[in-house]
Amino acid sequence: MDSNQKNCNSVDSILAPYGLLILRLAIGVDWIVHALLKTSRGMETHVALLERNGIPGFLAWPTFTAELTLGIMIVIGFWSRQAAAFLLVFLLVVVWIKWPGAESTRA
Repeated sequence: MDSNQKNCNSVDSILAPYGLLILRLAIGVDWIVHALLKTSRGMETHVALLERNGIPGFLAWPTFTAELTLGIMIVIGFWSRQAAAFLLVFLLVVVWIKWPGAESTRA
């Protein structure tokens, strides 16, 4: 084995945990801010957005609670992978709601 094959590991074992920490903090804080923006504009605005897109308005508070709680879980590192996977569903719904021209594909 030559010297080039010995050092082919591209992940820095010293700096990688810090990079993951920064990524985790950025994603978690983003979700927390996204949740808090719902309340700063008034939850009735979020209810109207949901209802305009065919989603029941009573889901406004549960979505706020889930985004805030799961964002905090990501920041503190408690079940962060599971929380991020669950929030991926929220992100897919937002893309579905906000995608240009999506109105024509909805029933």
